[in-house]
Amino acid sequence: MATLIDERLVEEELDNNEEVVEQVTEEPELQETPQEQEEIPDKYKGKSTAEIVRMHQEAEKLLGRQSSEVGELRKVVDDYIQTQLDTTTQAPQEAEEDIDFFSDPDKAVERAIKNHPSIKAAEAQTQQYKQQTAQAQLQQRHPDMQEILQDGKFVDWIKGSKIRTQLFAQADTQYDYEAADELFSLWKERQQAVGQTVAQEKASR
Repeated sequence: MATLIDERLVEEELDNNEEVVEQVTEEPELQETPQEQEEIPDKYKGKSTAEIVRMHQEAEKLLGRQSSEVGELRKVVDDYIQTQLDTTTQAPQEAEEDIDFFSDPDKAVERAIKNHPSIKAAEAQTQQYKQQTAQAQLQQRHPDMQEILQDGKFVDWIKGSKIRTQLFAQADTQYDYEAADELFSLWKERQQAVGQTVAQEKASR
């Protein structure tokens, strides 16, 4: 009797073990997740990896060249400003001294107003407002402003004339809308004239 019970227990254990083994050995169903396909721009379609790498390298070179040209233009402006500061004869600045209110009240009041933090803050805000206004006006009138500034030919054209360099310095440091607008307008007119000349030459051939 004990043997019969033992045999049944062994059989039940074997059955249970087989079920466990079957459950373990069953591979979970792999759910295929649809991969999101990235949209490839038209300019890259049909190109080999080598061609795409070459395009990327050329874009990097162009960006580097444009950055250096803008840097050169900035240097020209800085040099111009420095020469203007050097050539302008400045009156020797009076040494900072305590001004007695009773001996020279006008000067004392003037200095107190000039050096007051609120006045300095107001001047800074006015300058910032002037800058933002000039940029907004220029952006509205010349939406291609950034492309023009990064054009190497524009940089060379500015460098080619003292007056244009002076106008650019004025526009850059004093946020002079009129000066910047004049430069961009002249440049566009020049480019348009050059384009028309080239078109006429092609037509006459």
